[in-house]
Amino acid sequence: MAVSYYQQHRPREETITVSRDPDFSGDLVCDGTADDVEIQAAIDYVTALGGGSVKLLRGEYFLADVVVVNAPVWIKGTGMTWQGDEAGTSIVSTGALAGENMFEFFNAGDLFHFAGMSDLDLLNYDGQNSILIRGLADAQFRRIYFNQGVLNAIYILGDIYDMWNIWIRDCLFENMTGAGIRVDSADHDIIKCHILDNYFYACDIGVVLQEDFDVGGYMSWFNIRGNHIWDILKTGIQLWKECDHISILDNLLSNIGTESANTYNGIRVGDGGVAGDKCEWISIIGNIIDGGTNAKWGIALEDSTDYVTVVGNQVHRCATLPYYEEGTVTNVEHAHNIEV
Repeated sequence: MAVSYYQQHRPREETITVSRDPDFSGDLVCDGTADDVEIQAAIDYVTALGGGSVKLLRGEYFLADVVVVNAPVWIKGTGMTWQGDEAGTSIVSTGALAGENMFEFFNAGDLFHFAGMSDLDLLNYDGQNSILIRGLADAQFRRIYFNQGVLNAIYILGDIYDMWNIWIRDCLFENMTGAGIRVDSADHDIIKCHILDNYFYACDIGVVLQEDFDVGGYMSWFNIRGNHIWDILKTGIQLWKECDHISILDNLLSNIGTESANTYNGIRVGDGGVAGDKCEWISIIGNIIDGGTNAKWGIALEDSTDYVTVVGNQVHRCATLPYYEEGTVTNVEHAHNIEV
């Protein structure tokens, strides 16, 4: 009988528990100082067994160093605390983490599968990215509350491996100095990623694809759907370059561009003027965009963007225009929108 792909790569169902309270009878007990030591030890233990789960029981855990996941390990809390509910799990950065990330999903030896995180808070007052992903496929990040962060909440960086099938769903991103979610393919391709039903509030940018890199890999088959992006300082959803087959569907964007009026956009697609790096085959359908009188354009197509569907959107209260299409953009279907 043929062995399926999942059977070949799935982790073992081993679980180890970590506790902040000896009364909870965790396999490892933290003391509230450098709790990354116990959390990393738990991850390393299940990694040596071929993968599994690390369960963080309720309470606050404090990181003084980055925690690295390099195998099929799922980190699970007992729920988001919403800044006060003691029934949940919170992981908090300390000053010792300055210049570092809270969690890194990366294995220098090879890409790995079936890892992720769920049901907890990441309160990143001192670190860089809350989660950095550099070598992962078939992964899920669900029901995580991100607050603060010098850079981004989740940063997916394809500088070493191709990556695919990463799901980010039902998370809350709040007060990010950078983006809630940032993805750069760099020298490798990143495909089939899903950003679904998340809530972004008071971040610099909601979702940004391909911000820095203008050569190398492509970003394809992304589904950005059902997100609420509210009170954003700059642009709500930004596609810079080398993006194709991207669906931006049924999102609600409100009060965009609060940092500087008449400067930023609700949804922007463009290549930054870099020849040969155009975005193409983009669907922008069924979104509701309230510019809050700050956003310059509700939807902006710029540079050499090609093959775009802009249908069924509702856009209003923008400082300049609800819709802008630069003269160099080609092959656009723009229909059945309500633009006021």
